[in-house]
Amino acid sequence: MNSIFRKENLLDAIDSFEDIYENEMVEHIAYWKDGEDDATPINMRQWKSGINNMRSFAVARTAVMWQYILDQWELKGIAPLSVQINDGAKGGRVQINRVRTNGPKWEGQYFQEIPLSIVALPNEGYKFTHWEINKDVKGFSKKKQILNLTFSNDKTV
Repeated sequence: MNSIFRKENLLDAIDSFEDIYENEMVEHIAYWKDGEDDATPINMRQWKSGINNMRSFAVARTAVMWQYILDQWELKGIAPLSVQINDGAKGGRVQINRVRTNGPKWEGQYFQEIPLSIVALPNEGYKFTHWEINKDVKGFSKKKQILNLTFSNDKTV
């Protein structure tokens, strides 16, 4: 839910499909308007309403799914994680579990008390130097590129 199913990604996909099919829908509705197919909108306003319903679903889905997983597995809660690369995106990226970041800053949320694996992926010509967690490096190896982290509150790495 921190990657493909982020609401921003879902909304971008809906917008993209709307752009692709909008002109075709005018012809589709004109051709099939007298048919007996209840799935075909009768006009563009009805089609746009369906698109807006998908947008509303995408926005609401995220919170519903987080809560469903919390309830289903009796987990303690959710905590936000913020990752920042000091030298910006040119220095490299990080990978959180299986998700690779694409910029100097990344934010997501994770279930409390579920271990995370955060890996530093320096670009060619750069060298990983250390982790900072909430501006504190105590208790963490400054040379280790893999950080295993379990948290119960907000973390900035």
